[in-house]
Amino acid sequence: MTGMCVYTLTTMPEQSTPEFEIRRATIGDRDAVWPLVQELPGEAPTRDEFNQSFGRLTSALGTYLVVAEHPSEGIVGHLLAGHQRTLGAGGDLVRIEEVAVLPHLRRRGVATALVRAGETWARSTGASRLGLVAHDGGDLYGALGYSADATYFSRVLD
Repeated sequence: MTGMCVYTLTTMPEQSTPEFEIRRATIGDRDAVWPLVQELPGEAPTRDEFNQSFGRLTSALGTYLVVAEHPSEGIVGHLLAGHQRTLGAGGDLVRIEEVAVLPHLRRRGVATALVRAGETWARSTGASRLGLVAHDGGDLYGALGYSADATYFSRVLD
């Protein structure tokens, strides 16, 4: 199957090294991604809002919604990115809007693998720059070579 990458979780030395797969999200993943969305900072959407958005995002052009799936744990993380045309970025931009990993699997390589998959997708779209929205995780993003160059503000529209 194209577009599929397998990454190995980094674990403690005494543990086995289970693998997980990064793949495009499907509508069938909706219930498994819902708990991950609850882990994102800020006010969570209602379940109805999430359901409507999820369905649209799985098929939207210029959108990259992927999950990290572990053979025994199921879906353990997700990443959402979108392709944007810009003037100020010197070309097209991909922005990672969400990265979430289940709490008990954080700091084991899942988020890094998701971000790297997002970078690969961004390159494949011809983007000249990739940005990400970071509510926390600055240490991770700094270690991956990202630097803070903007402040992101948002507002709920009535």
